[in-house]
Amino acid sequence: MHKRGMTCWLLAILTAFALLASACGGDDGDTSSASGSASAAATTATPADSGDSGGDDAPATTAAPADDPAEEPAEDGPAEEEPAEEAPPADHLGDGSLGVIRVGAGEEIQIRSLNAISGDVAFLGIPNQRGIEMAIADYGPIGGHDVTIGTGLDDLCSADGGAAAAQTIVADEEVVGVIGTSCSGAAAAAAPLISEAGMVMVSPSNTSPSLTSDLAGTAGENNYPGYYRTAHNDLYQGAAAAGFALDVLGVNTAAAIHDGDPYTQGLAQAFADAFEAGGGTMTGFTAVNKGDTDMVPVLTEVAAGAPELVFFPIFQPEGDFIVQQVSGVDGMAGVTLMAADGLMISNFMQIPETEGMYFSGPDLRYGLNANGATGQSADGFLAEYEAEWGESPSAAFWAHSYDATTLLLDAIAAASYDDDGTLVIDRAGVREYLGTVSDYRGIIGVLSCDDFGDCGAQRITVIGHADSADLDASMSNVIYEYSPSGAFQVGTVLQVEIPLTATWRGVTAESIHIAATTIDFDWLVENGFSPNGWGDQTLVWETLVADLNARGGINGRTVVLEAVSPFSAIPGFGIGADSVCLEVAGDMETFAVLGGFLGPAEISNICIPGQQETILIGGRTTTERLAQVTAPWYENGMGKERRMDAYLSLLQQNGYLDGEKVAVVGAEESRATYEVGIEILKSMGVEIVLEAISDVGVGETEAEDAWWDVMGERVRASGATAVVFAGGDRAGFRGVHRAGLDVHLFPYNNESLTSLSTNVTAEMVVGAITMTGLTEQEQFDQPEVQERCIAPFAAANPDVEIGMPDTHVDGIEKWWRSIMTHCNQLRMFEIIATQAGRNLTHDSFREAAESLPQFKLPLAPYASLGAGKVDADDSARLSVYVEDDDDGHLEVLTDLMDTTP
Repeated sequence: MHKRGMTCWLLAILTAFALLASACGGDDGDTSSASGSASAAATTATPADSGDSGGDDAPATTAAPADDPAEEPAEDGPAEEEPAEEAPPADHLGDGSLGVIRVGAGEEIQIRSLNAISGDVAFLGIPNQRGIEMAIADYGPIGGHDVTIGTGLDDLCSADGGAAAAQTIVADEEVVGVIGTSCSGAAAAAAPLISEAGMVMVSPSNTSPSLTSDLAGTAGENNYPGYYRTAHNDLYQGAAAAGFALDVLGVNTAAAIHDGDPYTQGLAQAFADAFEAGGGTMTGFTAVNKGDTDMVPVLTEVAAGAPELVFFPIFQPEGDFIVQQVSGVDGMAGVTLMAADGLMISNFMQIPETEGMYFSGPDLRYGLNANGATGQSADGFLAEYEAEWGESPSAAFWAHSYDATTLLLDAIAAASYDDDGTLVIDRAGVREYLGTVSDYRGIIGVLSCDDFGDCGAQRITVIGHADSADLDASMSNVIYEYSPSGAFQVGTVLQVEIPLTATWRGVTAESIHIAATTIDFDWLVENGFSPNGWGDQTLVWETLVADLNARGGINGRTVVLEAVSPFSAIPGFGIGADSVCLEVAGDMETFAVLGGFLGPAEISNICIPGQQETILIGGRTTTERLAQVTAPWYENGMGKERRMDAYLSLLQQNGYLDGEKVAVVGAEESRATYEVGIEILKSMGVEIVLEAISDVGVGETEAEDAWWDVMGERVRASGATAVVFAGGDRAGFRGVHRAGLDVHLFPYNNESLTSLSTNVTAEMVVGAITMTGLTEQEQFDQPEVQERCIAPFAAANPDVEIGMPDTHVDGIEKWWRSIMTHCNQLRMFEIIATQAGRNLTHDSFREAAESLPQFKLPLAPYASLGAGKVDADDSARLSVYVEDDDDGHLEVLTDLMDTTP
């Protein structure tokens, strides 16, 4: 896969004059000298003074060849003759301060692979070297010269091995740079030698912070100019492992074991520091010696501290002995074991005793990422790798190796120029390129190099290992994802075998029984209250539950959908919400009801977790309502009081309350929200000129309008310039419009705008600013929505035209809305119930919810639960209602924010 054009395009951006012919191989023809002889490639250098800034201060020590034309005496001649010494062309990076390499016609550009390719850690180095070879083949020649690694060198994953191999490399003055090492200990010994020689080293799998920095601007003790890496910095991995332990597993005590290597000790320390910073207690921090086979003494030492988790980021074979001997040590029963990428390999994970372990390591979900220099993708690489070597890569850093190689090759291309058939490579230019890499597209993601050589994507995941006979399933079982911008639980923890519940209502040893409630859109459409239905909601629910069961159900139990029951959102008309509650939570043996009741029917939510003592996922929670229930009740949206708090905070942060005189108008059934709004506005110093609350029931249109006939004049008389609505919004829109009031509309409940009715038209609400989350199209485009919701339904129902938000036309069923909404509800139930374990009761369900401080839902990128927090959605932004050809829509005003308390 030779993508010459892509390489040239990248080089054109990075060089000042973009003379692509010389940089990208325009001289692939005859490049021999006039005499026909090809001189050996040589390095010419002018030693640089030590101490120069910029990281390129290592001197080069080789002299220029004796036959250099610059050494010949100048002859007398006409003025137009060339000067005795000619400056190199300006179409390349570098100033020559570290010397240059001259590659003659027909000669190869020399780089080296330095990886652990023998012994116990060959599993790590062999895929690295193969990745280098594949990248070189895909990349092709540079300036008409092939690139070679010569004979792959072995770093032995040790300081001695790294130093010995580095001495061999620097003795060859033709070598430009090195891809390696595999292990951080080898790099610590090799890096100073490589740096001193003016070369570069780009590692695909070194992760020790000592090789780059502490991420706070201080160089590590083993950081040297010319060192770079595509692997992550283990300070991030330590934080990820600690965050998983604390926030997902809920452990409070831990111990760590290392083997004295810079990698293992550095990662163990990073974990310990982050764990303690997060509120955990380290009960032990100890080490084994490389070569030890008896792990009982160190495990006994660890057990004395009674940790809940042991983190041991070491290698084989010491890791093998730990998992094989831990069961025989008193005090270690039930202790969770966690390792890192050094053991996240097939040889280790095939050991039966590793089942139930967790592993942190680089995020291997590369998707459609492609290397910008060659176009190679992860799927393409793996297919070619397996075709060539008959196996999959045995360790995690194969893509990092490929990207590291193309980075070095691009650096060589950017730092080279043609000198009358000889390719000249400027060593300082190679470093200059690597030191300024930004937004480089690799298989692993987008790479940018900082001042200390950290170039990696810095994304970490934690996987759960359940089956030593199915490693692919374990490697794809991502439970937790971490990046410098945030961390999320994205999967469920491994389940410890405990007795099944067989007596709780709605739960048997084989099944969990649920029911769902839905707005009766058929009735709304038939009676002119809505222009669109939501498709066959029963079919949607049945399909989503069937897909969940096809994926294994919940902790091995089948989910049984007892009923999908529609209710009328308008009291007094259609099927009453109270009767639906009695059906799905009283007459049926259900463990949980999903959906709840919305709109004017919200008050009936209390019936399900209150009178019927059945778990509810959905509805609208308030402090007052929660006080009336006994069963767990969790809202997949944002609770009313917290919504008002977040909404007013966003309005203030974005200046929309500046100078406003505010009337706060609410409805009795939302009194708590109304009171919260007034309290917050006062704390902000906002001028409140009117406070009024209606005791008319929401949805009683005639009575609401009569109340607003009076209230409209009161708003006018108050001098209000804005109205904050806290319940009864639709009646308020009508009242403000009929009174002809020129005020800003601030409804905290966006459903008042997204579900307009026949008596609330677009012209009444134009300019209203509300709080929303993702737009409907953004929701639809979320990968989790497509993979978990849309795709399974489409596969099971190929004849249904699902549609999508951006192309929707009134009068067509909103299948997409129905699928997304119900999938979101089911996913939240699945996450909590899975976390609750096999002993499924109301208490275990509540405890599970309280152990989910941060996770993702299909419709909520930011979500959390916890002690006292029962509303999951934390995603919020401001949007404004605008007119268009289809009456109107909400338009985004601000970026999506995480409002987690």
